Amino acid sequence: SHDVYESMAGCLSCKACAGQCPVKVDIPEMKSRFLETYHTRYKRPVKDYVIAKLEYMAPILANAPGLFNALQSIPPMPWIFKRFIGLTDLPKLDTRGLKSGLRARGIGKFRQADLDGLSADEKARSVIILQDCFTTHYDTDVFLAHVDLLQRLGYRVFVPPYRPNGKAMHVKGFLKKFDYQAKQNDIVYGRIAKSGVAMVGIEASVTLTYRQEYAQRLSDRPDYRVHLFHEWLAAEINDGRLNAPKIDNAVNMDVPASLFPHCTEKTSIPDVGVKWQKIFEAFGLKLTAEKTGCCGMAGVYGHETRHQETSRELYDLSWKKKVDATGAANMLVTGYSCRCQVNRFEGVKPQHPVEYLVKAIPL
Repeated sequence: SHDVYESMAGCLSCKACAGQCPVKVDIPEMKSRFLETYHTRYKRPVKDYVIAKLEYMAPILANAPGLFNALQSIPPMPWIFKRFIGLTDLPKLDTRGLKSGLRARGIGKFRQADLDGLSADEKARSVIILQDCFTTHYDTDVFLAHVDLLQRLGYRVFVPPYRPNGKAMHVKGFLKKFDYQAKQNDIVYGRIAKSGVAMVGIEASVTLTYRQEYAQRLSDRPDYRVHLFHEWLAAEINDGRLNAPKIDNAVNMDVPASLFPHCTEKTSIPDVGVKWQKIFEAFGLKLTAEKTGCCGMAGVYGHETRHQETSRELYDLSWKKKVDATGAANMLVTGYSCRCQVNRFEGVKPQHPVEYLVKAIPL
């Protein structure tokens, strides 16, 4: 069992196997089940508890982000985390706060009655954005950029309260707790979905959990679907429900922007690059899609001390040369972990494609 444990530690939980394998071998699911059984006999490392509780701790820590970021950075705290907990290069909380940003954009407290009271036409021009731990607490600008884009395109935006998704618990094999969280989320999101308003998610690894891990683990689920933002937007354009405004050529860069998709997103939805290119084309912009593998971060994998060498090797193998050739300023990266990895090794955090679009569209 120890040999299997060491072997499973090399799995990045990117689900490329499940997305690309003809017989759908799903190593991350096997890994989760193995870890659950393994740790009934052997003690869990502290880092597993920290990772599994991240989605629950982040909202609490976000009440004083500046203080927590300072404590996290003061020596010898980075050394303590690395040596005794097994985590390194931890991300910093966003100090701006999502709630204040939503209020500034006229988005108040979420009420189910507001959704149910919409007319059919109003529902067709409304969107529900589900929060995730990363864009809510660590990369708020990306979440607000999605709100800004939707509002400029004439959509009314609704944002339900933050709920942990459970992805980290699944990765680390806390399956009983994951199942409980998934069932609770199904109840809440199933009720919201009855309104008929489209629900979208921003972070691919989290959003895909609703249709993959939830479906694997639960039965008798309510009928709802959380779309990836680019899936929904591409469908709106393709089906003629949205006429995207053409952006003045003067706004364009001389060199087309380059898309670097998240590996989980790309293997689960192979046409992600094509959809983003069609979206940019609808706005009068050019976009190239880079062919890359995993950046080496893969959620929490790249933050675990034991994986530092492998994480860097993966980045150098698949991303380094393309990043150098493209330039971080011209990269558009869909995954939060991928943006963190580029920032860690290059010192520059690339934009999300929606941030690029918002900056290109005049007010």
